[in-house]
Amino acid sequence: MLALHGHAFHAADASAPVVFGSGAFNERAFGYGVRPTGGRQEIGHEIDLTLTWKPLPRVELLLGWSRFFGGAVYRALFDDEDAGVFYAQVALRR
Repeated sequence: MLALHGHAFHAADASAPVVFGSGAFNERAFGYGVRPTGGRQEIGHEIDLTLTWKPLPRVELLLGWSRFFGGAVYRALFDDEDAGVFYAQVALRR
């Protein structure tokens, strides 16, 4: 099954800080961080494309690609470019 999803991320309050998780792959900010939005609300947009396949009744394979396009908050807080990731998953069921 092929699926395409879109997400829009906005701060609920432009005066509230943004809390983010950097994950294990960002050596500059491992863990969680909190930063002010600077009066901005648009964090960014993401698209996810996934393909799932069940070659056997108890085996499911998933391939995915995600791309995040930074908005005003992201651009003000991070000097990084937009982020993308490709991933694969295997699920074995009893």
